[in-house]
Amino acid sequence: MDELFTLAVDMADGLHAHEAEVGLTHNTEAMVREALAAAQEAQVAFQTVRSDKTRLTAAQTVADSNARAFLSAARGVLANFLGSTWSQAWQPTGFPNQSTAVPTTAADRQALLSSLQTYFTSHPEHQIEQLSVTAARAEVLFTTLSAPEPPSTPASQPPAPRKPPATPPKPPSATACER
Repeated sequence: MDELFTLAVDMADGLHAHEAEVGLTHNTEAMVREALAAAQEAQVAFQTVRSDKTRLTAAQTVADSNARAFLSAARGVLANFLGSTWSQAWQPTGFPNQSTAVPTTAADRQALLSSLQTYFTSHPEHQIEQLSVTAARAEVLFTTLSAPEPPSTPASQPPAPRKPPATPPKPPSATACER
C-alpha cells in the first residue's frame, strides 16, 4: 500500500507542476491530495482495527481457556457432593445435555458459567475458595468471556464518514482544438 501512496504523491507533484499548462480541471492536484489524505487515514484506521482484532482474539482465547479450566475444576468439586456421573442432583448446576462434561461450544460454556454462579450463590457450602471454585469467580469468568476487552482507543473505531471531494468545475463548452 505504501508503494501506491508514493505513486499518488508523485502524481500530485506532477499535477502541481503541469496542471495549469495542460489545463486540467477534473483531477487537480488539490483533489488528488485530498483523496490521498483520505486513503491514508483509512489505511491507518484499517491497520488499527486489524491490530485490535488480533489482540481481542487473543483475549477471547485466554478467557475461553480460563472458563474451561474453571468448569473442569467446578465439575471435580461438585462430583464430591453430587456424584461423579450425571443425575437429577446435577440439574440445578446447569451442566447441559444430562452430562457433566465441559460444554464444547463457547456459548454453552458461557451459559454454564452463569448457571454455576447462581448455583454456588445458592449453595455456598459447595464452593472451594482454595481452588477458586466460587460464585464470584464464575461471575468474573462469565463477564470476561462475554466481552474480553473493549477496543482500547478511539482510533480503533471506524473513521467518521468523509465529505466527498468538491465537485470539479464543468469543462468549457468548446476546447481550444475545436475553436
